[in-house]
Amino acid sequence: MLPLIWLAISPAFLRPFDTIQAEKQRKWELETLKELRLSLRTLLSHEEPVDIHIVTRKHDFPLFNFSVPFLSKVTLHDMPVEYVLATFLRAGVDGGAHHSGIGGACKLLLPNILNMSTFLFFDTDTIFLRPVSVIESFVSNMQSHQIIAAGEIKGLGNSLGFKTRINSGVMIFKNVSTHAWENAVVGALLLNPFNCDQIHGGLFQRPICIKHNTKVLGDQEVISFIVSSTNSLFPLPDYIHHHYQGSISEVPEKLVILHYKRYPDAIIVAEKKLGLKLESSSNLLA
Repeated sequence: MLPLIWLAISPAFLRPFDTIQAEKQRKWELETLKELRLSLRTLLSHEEPVDIHIVTRKHDFPLFNFSVPFLSKVTLHDMPVEYVLATFLRAGVDGGAHHSGIGGACKLLLPNILNMSTFLFFDTDTIFLRPVSVIESFVSNMQSHQIIAAGEIKGLGNSLGFKTRINSGVMIFKNVSTHAWENAVVGALLLNPFNCDQIHGGLFQRPICIKHNTKVLGDQEVISFIVSSTNSLFPLPDYIHHHYQGSISEVPEKLVILHYKRYPDAIIVAEKKLGLKLESSSNLLA
């Protein structure tokens, strides 16, 4: 079984908060946990053994004390905040990452955090409409040492210098050298010349700002930069992954993963496609 990875941490950067910020932080944490439970509930509904890994803060481990089928297993990994911050300081980064937070930063360093060279990563806002073994079969046909696979690739335009844009909510790492990957991430942060967009109000409000007043980078931009430099892209076919930015009207019958925008849409699709009863359940893994 390939390891299946989730980051179960809120997007906010881990710094002292005032009361208002603390309330917002807690709300984000609960939203992330709610999404994760739905994601895992749909995954486990297919009744096949899976190897689940969740990266979160150690004091949150009790939140993930749920039962899974005996052929499956769940491993919790403590969030190595100091390692992540030290790595980003190597690149002169003094802010957060995607969603201005430690979560996006950790996503970029997952091979090192997990000490794994091959694994599948999913954002919490994904649901599984078919067994994940479909993806595992696909991965077995990927060439060795291809670093990442992702869906929904769009041209960024010559002005940005990237050939591709990655939807980093669904990623596949295959035989990646953890040391080389970390250096590639740091190199992308060091080399990118873009300025931070101030329209969204600064470091804690700009979802894609990674270095205050100097660089505009999120996990997608860093990965796009690496992929453009290394030619390591192996796109996921449409029948495996779709990312819906708005309301969901139609979902392909053979779709494996739906990376959704709105949680209520995901509930509707999961109930309709999988026959799950979710609306009245407060704990989706109970």
